[in-house]
Amino acid sequence: MLGHKILPVQKKSQFHMEGYCVWGGSMSRTSDGRCHLLFSCWPEREGFEAWVLSSQIGYAVADDPLGPYEFQGLALAGRGGDY
Repeated sequence: MLGHKILPVQKKSQFHMEGYCVWGGSMSRTSDGRCHLLFSCWPEREGFEAWVLSSQIGYAVADDPLGPYEFQGLALAGRGGDY
């Protein structure tokens, strides 16, 4: 099995946002070497199931693909209502 080859994730590679659930990150590196991370996030106080109606797309950047990433803002916010 491969389990014995899996190492713990470095602290600098763990992206967290206080008060939010964060998941599904996808990173791209641009020609200037910067790493851009897009990820889904929603308010932690709404519970885990809130991803269905409350997810937003966050944006963070780093100089190294392993981080640390710095939150820049929301790329797409929720629209509310029946969306």
